[in-house]
Amino acid sequence: MIYIQTLWRLTTQFAALCCLLTFGHVGAVPVEPPEAVARQFFEKHERFWIESPPAGLYTPELHQLLQRNSDCLDDGESCAIDWDFWTSTQDRAELRWIRVTRIVASDRQRQVDFEYQCECGDSASSIQTARLHLVRLNRDWLIDDVIRDKRSVKALLRREFTTRRTTTTSDAFEIEPRD
Repeated sequence: MIYIQTLWRLTTQFAALCCLLTFGHVGAVPVEPPEAVARQFFEKHERFWIESPPAGLYTPELHQLLQRNSDCLDDGESCAIDWDFWTSTQDRAELRWIRVTRIVASDRQRQVDFEYQCECGDSASSIQTARLHLVRLNRDWLIDDVIRDKRSVKALLRREFTTRRTTTTSDAFEIEPRD
């Protein structure tokens, strides 16, 4: 009798586990908390405005804008962000993560403020702050914007590529005066 009860319990648990795995509630990669996403982003994608954006890190709109900026830089053009975003200079700086200072949360969004230290050339090191806006899509926290010194990456890129499209379109239809 004990053998049958044990077998029944194991079978029931196995069936429940199979259902959970099948419907995706268990077994997926654990969702990273927003503060971990912020730190990993800063440490692994320090020059995010230059690199080809990896899949699954940014919202679709920001991903597309960053890809356009990366392509623009690859073509040797002057683009929306062709300077060091973290230091607001042309020089490369040594950066070091410090800590998350504040998280503002709502149901599907997080605002993560953090500090980092900047070793900028011959000048003394300074502590800088930045903010990530994260949006939850499905189960993942994706970066929707990066803000530093009141400069929004998303706004800079939108303005750049909207202006380019407008300029290109108006130039193409410019009418020359006849003699």
